[in-house]
Amino acid sequence: MLKIFKGFFRLFSLAGIIFLFLGGFSFPFQTRKDDKWIVIEKASKTLTLYQQGKEIASFPCSFGLNPLISKSKKGDLATPEGLYKVRYKRPSRKYYLFVGLDYPNLKDIRKAFWEGRLTEEEYQQYLEAYKAGRSLDGPLGNGIGIHGGGLYRKGKSRLVRNWTHGCIALADRDMESVYRFVEPGTPVLIYNRNRSFFEIMSELVVPDFLKEDGWQARLNLFLSEYQLDLKILLSAKRNGARAIEVVGIESFSGRPLFYVRDLNGNGALEPLDRFYSRLGGFPGGYPFLQRLVLDEVPKEVLNLIQKEDFRMALKDGAHY
Repeated sequence: MLKIFKGFFRLFSLAGIIFLFLGGFSFPFQTRKDDKWIVIEKASKTLTLYQQGKEIASFPCSFGLNPLISKSKKGDLATPEGLYKVRYKRPSRKYYLFVGLDYPNLKDIRKAFWEGRLTEEEYQQYLEAYKAGRSLDGPLGNGIGIHGGGLYRKGKSRLVRNWTHGCIALADRDMESVYRFVEPGTPVLIYNRNRSFFEIMSELVVPDFLKEDGWQARLNLFLSEYQLDLKILLSAKRNGARAIEVVGIESFSGRPLFYVRDLNGNGALEPLDRFYSRLGGFPGGYPFLQRLVLDEVPKEVLNLIQKEDFRMALKDGAHY
């Protein structure tokens, strides 16, 4: 029995090393005094300002009339989810102040093409527009941003909290603080903690097409407080199958600590997943790992978006 365990541990160690190699490079970015970003969380309806990894202010906000889904097409009245950047900011007669975001970004464009929501011609047009830094009025919609105008709008019989066409709305006074805080290029994370672990992680990555029937994406996440490197591999197929795998690496020693395989991508380990997964002494198991990642992601936005920019530059922007 001991020989079997040792053999399996050697196999797991090798698998971890291979996965680490395939996961790409990890870039140690350092935060600077002027490093800042925004985190918008749908479940709590909050917009939070971060600087140098610390929360400095938080405001209540509202979303599109269809707040529970991520925007996927023009006119769906949904607010997008993912990693975005501020494209511009300007005063607005209608909404007091407006901060424009770069929706749709490369993740949205590639995902829409893979799902059949864009033709080949539309896909190329979107790629060219994205690379040129301009907006395109097409099937995915545009004009998404953060603006004033208040949290509520008067409905037929009551006040409506989520009232926009997909933008993020704040009280005018709070919007003044956000407007002063941001500048073109400021990262913005929009996510919903009530969605599944796979769904949240998949909104943070640009998918690489494997074949016509599937995609995969890798995400390197460093949890500085825990000195833990996470190598996350996501994959999906047209038949609805999806999977997420996570390798935890002790950052100062490079030693693999655990491996999780969730082949249903539903946040729960099935019997076969438990057989292949090796959580070791990791406290709380897979549920705790998911909560830990979601707690730490808002603090790691700058590193996530810088790594993605670097990867895009290596592959000549959108053309890969």
